[in-house]
Amino acid sequence: MDKDRVLSIIGDVRNGNVSGPDFLELRAHIDGMDPHLNTKWGRRLKKILSRIGNVHSNDLLERLTPDCPQDLNLLRLATFAGIDIKEVGEVLYFNQAVTAVLGDHFDHVYDLCSGNGLNGAYWLINDMAGRVHYFDLKKNHHFEKLRNGLPSNYEHHGVNILEEDIEIEKGGLVASIHACGVLTDKVMNIAMAQRNPFAVVPCCNDYDNNVHFSPEVIKYFEDKDGAIDAARIRKAQEQGYNVVLRAVPKDITTQNKVIIGIPSD
Repeated sequence: MDKDRVLSIIGDVRNGNVSGPDFLELRAHIDGMDPHLNTKWGRRLKKILSRIGNVHSNDLLERLTPDCPQDLNLLRLATFAGIDIKEVGEVLYFNQAVTAVLGDHFDHVYDLCSGNGLNGAYWLINDMAGRVHYFDLKKNHHFEKLRNGLPSNYEHHGVNILEEDIEIEKGGLVASIHACGVLTDKVMNIAMAQRNPFAVVPCCNDYDNNVHFSPEVIKYFEDKDGAIDAARIRKAQEQGYNVVLRAVPKDITTQNKVIIGIPSD
């Protein structure tokens, strides 16, 4: 691949206009670069491609299909924002599970404890949401880059959901990937208070400070995370929700359980 061709594809990637075949051609070029190359152009090229190379060097790309519009749209956006391919995989597999159960369009999507914002962005770039609300106390530095590639119907709300009440529209999807510990419980409670559907991937439970079991009880469980998730599911069922369990592949994340709640009324 000559210099002009490389720069042309890099420009298309940054602008979000790269085609699937061009995308794979660039990736193959990156993978085939001589690691000992030390010419002026080589150093410049490595610097230009470092972010893109880091994003697209993982073998997860073999399972993310560039011919699939949802996959390619997210890959483009992740490249633009410098987000790792692992997180692309988490978002894609999570939302494949969610849309199969809950459908593929909501007027409002609430992405809570959103981090880099990629999960909520998935719904916008694929025309699956009228408006996406990004809730996180701080703006992740990837989010700032990602925001530049999104339309204006993507809103940031810098609030602490543990300490502040938030308003959500009836019927909107409440979602969160890897909200740590009690934050997952809070996300579910926000959804259930309005009888809205929810989808969460729990993460990083603090066994001594969870809302379901005392330290004296939780210590008897070998699978403490499983016990806490079972308690979450039982609570949702007691509040009139049907619960569906799915999973993100474990080689993408070991915190891979997807809990989807559907209000029965």
